Amino acid sequence: MRVSPAAIIFSNRTATLSRFVFPEQPEIADFFQTVNDWFDIFNSQIAKDRDVEIRSAFGMAATKQDLKLNEMEYLIASCRSRLWSQKLKKMVPRKSLLPCQFGILVSVKSLRGLSEDLKAQFGVTYIKTRNINQDALESHFSEIRALGRTNENPTASEFRNRLKLLLLGAKVRPAISANVIVNPTELNYMSCKLLEKAVKEDIIPAQEDDVALPDDDEENFRNLELESLELPSLLSSHNNIIPRLMVHLG
Repeated sequence: MRVSPAAIIFSNRTATLSRFVFPEQPEIADFFQTVNDWFDIFNSQIAKDRDVEIRSAFGMAATKQDLKLNEMEYLIASCRSRLWSQKLKKMVPRKSLLPCQFGILVSVKSLRGLSEDLKAQFGVTYIKTRNINQDALESHFSEIRALGRTNENPTASEFRNRLKLLLLGAKVRPAISANVIVNPTELNYMSCKLLEKAVKEDIIPAQEDDVALPDDDEENFRNLELESLELPSLLSSHNNIIPRLMVHLG
C-alpha cells in the first residue's frame, strides 16, 4: 500500500469534512478520526507536541494515547470486509480478519509491550515511534531501486551489485514509485555514514586537515623519493581498520 495517499485520505481533514457533509452519520467521521489518531501515535517524531498531544512520543500522553489505541483495536476487530456469495447471490461479511487488520492489532499490542519492557528494564519513559517503523528499510530499498533508473525491480544479482555501488558512494536519486516519501536532503552515501560513525567512536583515527608546505620545503617535497616513505609501517598501522569496523557495525 502506498503510504502517502493513505495518510491523505485517513486524515483529520477528511474527518472534519465528513462531519460537515454527513452530519446525520457521525460514525463516518469517527472512523476517519480514529485511523488518523492511530497513525499520529505510530508516527511520533518529537517528545512533546504542543499542538496535538497524542502526536507526542508514546508515553508522554499515556492516558489519551491508550484510549485512542483502544478505539483503534475495537474498530479493527469489529470491521469485516464483504464477499460475493454465489449461493446467496449477495454480498456477505467475511468471517475472518484481513492480514492488514491482524498487522494493526499486533502492532498495537507490540508497542504497548515494548513500552512496558523498556520502562521496567531501562527506565525509558517514552518512545518516538517513527524510529521503530519500517520506513528506514523501505527508504533503503527505494535507493536500491533508484540506482536502476527505469528498471526499478532488480533481480537478486542486480540487487547485490546496486548495494555495492551504494556502499561505494554511488549518486542516489529518490525512486519514482517509492512507498515512502524520501526527503532528498536526507539522501547520503552509506560509506560516508559508516565512516563518520566510526570516526566519532574512534574506530578510525580522524585525519588532520591538509597543511600547506612552506616555500623552502616545496623543492624538497618534489625531490622526495618513494622509497623514503615508510609504506609498510603506514599500512600496518591501518590494516585492522576494516575488520574492526565490520565487527563494530555487525
